[in-house]
Amino acid sequence: MLSGLCLVTMIQFFVVDNLVKTLSKYDYNRWYYIGSSSESYEQNVKYSFDMAFGGGGFAISYSLAKVLAKCFDSCLMRYPHVYGSDARVFSCVAELGVGLTHEPGFHQVLEGNQLLPDLLAVQRTFSPWKRGGNANSAPYMFNTEEFPRNPCDRPTVFFLESVFNETDGIRSNYKRFSDVSCSQKVSSNKLVLIRVFSQKLEVSIEKLQAPRRHCCDVLPSSEEGLDIGIRECRTEELIFMKS
Repeated sequence: MLSGLCLVTMIQFFVVDNLVKTLSKYDYNRWYYIGSSSESYEQNVKYSFDMAFGGGGFAISYSLAKVLAKCFDSCLMRYPHVYGSDARVFSCVAELGVGLTHEPGFHQVLEGNQLLPDLLAVQRTFSPWKRGGNANSAPYMFNTEEFPRNPCDRPTVFFLESVFNETDGIRSNYKRFSDVSCSQKVSSNKLVLIRVFSQKLEVSIEKLQAPRRHCCDVLPSSEEGLDIGIRECRTEELIFMKS
């Protein structure tokens, strides 16, 4: 139980402190069913646009969980044909008259100088849940851009290697995975490690209700290692790529 809410998830990566802080803006005495729709239009059509998909995880408030526990067994008897626990939970929550509260999230790193609006589209690094020759043409529920066929046009991949909790923040290290050598990626050919330092931020409920992206600074670095500092943006500060 996190901040009076029960988390239901499959194989995911999340930071518990951040999750608790995000969920803390909801009153656990009220009935909340929190999550996001599927990335696939086809799945939402088949199941529901108001269903929180288990792949992304979802949360149920404590008060709703108490009521749901009392009627869950009888509810399951009415939906033996429904595939997946997330669809069954949705069916039972819908019978209680509770709608979905959307809580989105995002993550994405790209090569070279890019304008911020161009980075908001998610690159298609996965295929939709669909079979057949036209699987890749299936529409998504969010803005996407094509996955480049040329490996040299794709983002360089870095995997999380280690995380350290320090007195004034969190330091994380990311190690290069891509073994593709591309002549046009001169700026990152030698880059093998990215070190990210994030200040310890005390985010208020008001900021969670009107969220704003954080700013980052490229710190003095070497060709092999890039140091990045993440912090809260100042009042009139803009997020843009310096040429």
